[in-house]
Amino acid sequence: MQSLADALNTKGTTSIKNLPQISDERCPDCSRYLLIVDGELSCGYCSLVKAEDERIGKEAREELERREQMKALKLFDQESIINDRLKAVTFESYTPTNPSQEKAKQTVMRYVQNFNKDNPVPLLIMGDYGLGKSHLAAAAVKELAAKNITSIFISVPKLLTKIKSTWDKQTGVTENELLDALERVDCLVLDDLGAEQTKRAKDGEISWSVSKLFEIIDARIGKHTIFTTNLGHKELQEHLGPRNFSRAMEGVHPIKIEGDDYRLRKFREEKA
Repeated sequence: MQSLADALNTKGTTSIKNLPQISDERCPDCSRYLLIVDGELSCGYCSLVKAEDERIGKEAREELERREQMKALKLFDQESIINDRLKAVTFESYTPTNPSQEKAKQTVMRYVQNFNKDNPVPLLIMGDYGLGKSHLAAAAVKELAAKNITSIFISVPKLLTKIKSTWDKQTGVTENELLDALERVDCLVLDDLGAEQTKRAKDGEISWSVSKLFEIIDARIGKHTIFTTNLGHKELQEHLGPRNFSRAMEGVHPIKIEGDDYRLRKFREEKA
């Protein structure tokens, strides 16, 4: 049988020479001998434990965040807040009729393809009625969901109505829970921005709806948010107020869609 000394001198064990040396000092935490690594004293055992604790801690945090997000999604049941027409839309079912629509489609598709939680890019899809703004946003949400990315699609009027419903304590859901859910999801689509009530108070203060909407948008700064609106740049600025508009549009990538209302296409064809 080969002796230990002979075994250590074999070619197959030459890598042992590259192992760090063991010092005469002991670790103050675990009392094991410290290693000499690049001239510095280090406890190999504690380093491994720390690395494992960090890994487990990261996994635990990610799992907790996932559970919180799933709870958030339950508060916004997409089956109940998305109309039947939008439930069936896809990128494939969006048929551009001009270059601006084709560009918008390709931009939103790239947005989904390159979606990165650590590199948020808010989108603002602008254009007149019936050009497919909501179609593209809803299709994006469906694609993101298929990639296990949590998303909420809701029209602004429905959102504000849902928030007001929490004022009835019998609903079992608080306003803070809804706002927290909107803040947590990976991607939030606020459809039809500007369709909500916009009357100003007599003292010049903005209405409750705009104030609450800005609170939601402000909490999403630095996160993925998609806005759709029928309002133009100046109209939207007037709607939100200059200060709110500047804050809400921070880092936003605007997409302008032009063309004719495709929902009225049949009427135009009959007229022709």
